[in-house]
Amino acid sequence: MKKLKLLFIFIIFFSNFTCQLKAQDFDEIKRKMEREFDAFKQQNQHEYDQYIIQTDAEFAQYLDQIWEEFTLSKGIKPSEAPKPKVVPNFTPSKIEDVPLLIPVSKPPIADQMVLQPRLPIPALQKTEDLQYEQNTIQFQFYGSELSFNYDSRISVQIEDTVDNTSISSYWTKMCETNYPNLIDKFKNIKTNLNLNDWGYYLLLKNFSKQLFPSSLKSENLLTWYLLTRSGYKARIAYADNNDVFILIASTIDIYNVNFLNYNNLRYYLLDSKETKVRTYDKDFPDAHLVMDLNIDSPLNLAEKIGNRKVNFRYRDKKYNFSINYNKNLVDFYNDYPQAQISVYFDAMVSRAAKESIIDSLYPLMKDKPETEAAEFLLNFVQNAFDYKTDEEQFSHEKFFFVEDVLHYPFCDCEDRAVFYAFLVKELLKHEVVGIEYPGHMSTAVHFDQQIEGDEFVFQNKTFTVCDPTYIDAPIGEAMPDFENVSAKIIPLKNQQNKDVLQKSIWEKTLALGCNRANNKRDIIVDSEGNSYLTGFLAVK
Repeated sequence: MKKLKLLFIFIIFFSNFTCQLKAQDFDEIKRKMEREFDAFKQQNQHEYDQYIIQTDAEFAQYLDQIWEEFTLSKGIKPSEAPKPKVVPNFTPSKIEDVPLLIPVSKPPIADQMVLQPRLPIPALQKTEDLQYEQNTIQFQFYGSELSFNYDSRISVQIEDTVDNTSISSYWTKMCETNYPNLIDKFKNIKTNLNLNDWGYYLLLKNFSKQLFPSSLKSENLLTWYLLTRSGYKARIAYADNNDVFILIASTIDIYNVNFLNYNNLRYYLLDSKETKVRTYDKDFPDAHLVMDLNIDSPLNLAEKIGNRKVNFRYRDKKYNFSINYNKNLVDFYNDYPQAQISVYFDAMVSRAAKESIIDSLYPLMKDKPETEAAEFLLNFVQNAFDYKTDEEQFSHEKFFFVEDVLHYPFCDCEDRAVFYAFLVKELLKHEVVGIEYPGHMSTAVHFDQQIEGDEFVFQNKTFTVCDPTYIDAPIGEAMPDFENVSAKIIPLKNQQNKDVLQKSIWEKTLALGCNRANNKRDIIVDSEGNSYLTGFLAVK
């Protein structure tokens, strides 16, 4: 059994006569810390300004050196095994019961990349001029109206001939502008809209495009500068034809995008199929962040509600209802690069879709046993959505997020697997894994009881196959063509299941007289399953 380890922060108030700890004074301590940091800022601002000037000058000098020509690795591709054009219908009788063979396949060591730590960006910024000429720009960002005031000198045009010297000069000119307030504005919008790293990149790119609507070269240079100043590992590159490109580091596999492999970290060449570019091999010293394409919390984009009418039959009873979703989020996903399938399985779902799905489905299954509830959800996905391969619908491979399943008229096996995994995790709080066969994707669920049918053991837990593309198949039935085929297990984050566990841990901790410190992340779990909490005790 894993031990629950409590690590509490004790906040102590000293006076001439008493030493007391009061929960209600927590905000005052927070304000005191902020005042102390402001004082620290004032004392160290000059030193930090000098550090910035020196670092910028050294990087400009580095950029002015001869850049090496790199041959990029060809973009990796998702599985190209053909998918079934027509999905089979389940028939209750089987000629023989073939055991399911699903060995766990681990990626080769050479393909694994070292995860870079997400170090915090320094809170200190360089001192800005008290007065400077500003311009204002407004634009729509997936339904949200955004407005920016910015230093007019940021609209720097690079020379016609692009080389290391002209890019070094561009860097120097940009460093002389008043950019910190603009970066702070971007970060505030990132927080308010709950954008992930890719959303933040699109925000910067949209801003840059507004400033340079007819110059992709200038747009990419400004996006690169803003990304770098925001702490991301991003590099600029150019080709012999004077085109300029951005290379962004990511530990997530991005499909069909050429990349530069440097120190076991892939730098992906965005918006281009170039195979040879000139660039440098050292990041800006204050750039520590590696782009993460995972969507770990729901995006808070403006809502433009769409509606999907669904109908299906389960055990001779017809069901008809509608599910709402956010069309602005679908537009956002249209600008998303195709990434490894775990990104789609693990992505958090928008408030509009999540609430509508729960309101529609939960009343229909809340009184059912867990296996029947899982089968009800499985039948829903199998029959409420029409099947068509991506090649037939889009002429290319396209993985769906949950909202995409609700928006587009057809979906294939990966999309159904993603949708069913979300339903089980959200409504049943059970662990789910993906099953990747050659040319097919399915799911498996860890139930609290033994289930008859196709199953396998993964990480010391038994998982039962639930195939949302095998029409009318109950839980425990693998598609016949894949019963004796080796497959890869895709572990999922199963955040909903973790949330339930963490809530239970905190309830027990609060009952002991402990208090939460209103921190965004006040519980972590180590690799051995031990939980560490932060909070405080109120002593009377």
